[in-house]
Amino acid sequence: MSVIWKHLPALGLLLLFWVMAVTSVLNKSATYDEPLHLAGGYEYWTQNEFKLSTENGNLAQRWAALPLLLGDYKFPQGKKLDNFRSSFDFFYNVGNDAKTMLWQGRVMISLLGVLLGFLVYVWSSELFGRLGGLLSLALYSFSPTILANSRLATSDLVVTLCFTASLWSLWRLLHRVSALTLAVSSLCIGALFVSKMSAVLIVPVGLIMLLVRLLANSPLPLVFGRHETSFVTRRSQTLIFLCVLLLQITLVSVVVSAFYGFRYSATKAHAALTADQKPARGGVVLERPPTPQEMYQSRYARKAVSVPRFITWMIRFNRKHHILPEAYLHGLYVVAAYSLVRPAFFNGKYSDGGWPLFFPYCFLVKTPLPVFLILLLAGFAAINRCYRQRSHDGMPIYRCIGGGFYRTAPLWIFLVIYWVVAIQTDLNIGQRHILPVYPITFILAGAAGGLLSSRSRIIRPALAIVFAFFAVESVLIWPNYLAYFNQLVGGPKHAYRHLVDSSLDWGQDLPQLQAWMESHALNGQDDTPVYLSYFGNGNPTYHKINAERLPGYPDLDLKEHELLSLRGGVYCISATMLQMVHIYPKGPWTIDYENTYQSLRIYAQMAQFSGGKSNNNKSKLPANIQKSLQIFPHLQFGRLAAYLRNRKPDDYVGYSILIYRLSDLEVQQALSMPFVQLVEGSASHAEPKP
Repeated sequence: MSVIWKHLPALGLLLLFWVMAVTSVLNKSATYDEPLHLAGGYEYWTQNEFKLSTENGNLAQRWAALPLLLGDYKFPQGKKLDNFRSSFDFFYNVGNDAKTMLWQGRVMISLLGVLLGFLVYVWSSELFGRLGGLLSLALYSFSPTILANSRLATSDLVVTLCFTASLWSLWRLLHRVSALTLAVSSLCIGALFVSKMSAVLIVPVGLIMLLVRLLANSPLPLVFGRHETSFVTRRSQTLIFLCVLLLQITLVSVVVSAFYGFRYSATKAHAALTADQKPARGGVVLERPPTPQEMYQSRYARKAVSVPRFITWMIRFNRKHHILPEAYLHGLYVVAAYSLVRPAFFNGKYSDGGWPLFFPYCFLVKTPLPVFLILLLAGFAAINRCYRQRSHDGMPIYRCIGGGFYRTAPLWIFLVIYWVVAIQTDLNIGQRHILPVYPITFILAGAAGGLLSSRSRIIRPALAIVFAFFAVESVLIWPNYLAYFNQLVGGPKHAYRHLVDSSLDWGQDLPQLQAWMESHALNGQDDTPVYLSYFGNGNPTYHKINAERLPGYPDLDLKEHELLSLRGGVYCISATMLQMVHIYPKGPWTIDYENTYQSLRIYAQMAQFSGGKSNNNKSKLPANIQKSLQIFPHLQFGRLAAYLRNRKPDDYVGYSILIYRLSDLEVQQALSMPFVQLVEGSASHAEPKP
């Protein structure tokens, strides 16, 4: 009982964190990846197939989908593999209760968020005492970034938990080799490898941790049952660690194989084939949509994709010898290809290749400013502790600092490796890809907890004020944690000018849009036209949003966009769609787009005049014109978006959907004004990189 009472503040913080997380998604639609993860997990459990979401590991999907096994849900049958189409059908087209499935999956992930918070508290307490642990946990519990991702049924929080647990357990294994430390470390690392393909980063991190441990030249306890032996020489320790490494590789391989049913083949049908029936080259038998190369060569012909030879060789070698499961190899290949070319937006610029400053900028503008002040105080506290220790027992400052770095070595090594890789990657689509650095950073910030016991009349009140400001910011942004941006960019209302996609707009605000329309009597209750361009894998129809559909992405609920004659009304535009990141015409409005738009505009007007907005009227035009007109709705929307980017929104829904009230004259200006006038207000937008 005394132990519980001692840690009661930590338990209270964890409970508060869980409540803030789960209540903030009560009125949020499915984000872009959530249907895919839940459909994949349900397929793994019920179909024993591993075709969906191969690039996102396996653990997160299985864990999130566990409650679905207790319900009577239907899985789409008889369809070729199409990740997002199959998951969209699973949610909206086969009679399942999408809201309940989504809620159950999110609650499961939020429980792992609590577990990660507990680990942050334990590790920080070991390093900096209970006050340091409480400070680290408080930063974790009120972090908008952590709260945003710990309540979504995706793999980002899971891989963050597994990275943190792997570092913690591996560092203990390097200081005490026993059956328990080996089993725990292997289980954590195995879970990491089935949580996301970025798990491979644990390899260089672990090797550097091993090198640091050997250089420390301290005794290594080896435990066999009740017997314990210490090894002092580096040679003996190296031999022990080599044996441990071989055992760990074996155990991790068993964990990975277990999550894929202890079989190589991704499908049951292929597993049942005889040896002479299987493909001679051991190729992937998964039915799938076009490869990343094919997709990006067709959509973004400026840059073809070429997966590095080392990765292709490794995959072929694994296929030949069946070392890793086929679905795992397929996921590795997809991640390698997608990380090379991916459309992205950053501060008014567009690229398929990314920017070195993208993730540092994400961290800078999406982390509350008080966190940076607390980190500075943590550095001050660490140095101050060394000065006090020198005056107390005469220990040199450099030795004290060195000892502190050694105790926190796993944290620093991981941060350096992860940030180096993040800066170099071209996959610049969202802050969530640097989520693993946040718990590690918060643990290090626990060093400032030593200041809480300071007798200074300035430091303790200053730290309290800084943290209070941090907590208030977190409370005020509820429930829109994904849209948090700090004061450096003017807060969330200006966020769409800087970052989009999963840093701001992941398709999460359809229920809030429906409520906003109801409150403004716009859901079919008057004659005011409402237009919607939506980014995400939610379903506007499911959420009872009555609006004319402008081009969005991926628009899985639509077969073809109509030739709309736009007029004055309310325009609801997802921030990602406003910046034209994922659809043609991609990026800023150019003279080439303008020429194509003007050449097709007269035919679109002829079709609209002859038959209203119905697509059937196009049949009166020549076949080649009919085909060309399929892209006109996108060109028309692209020109409208170029106009709106120079205009301040009239309202915001969750900060991810921008509301514009346009008159007939403004719409006419957007679609007809001279090209020079249209683009002069957006001159800061750079051309896409060739």
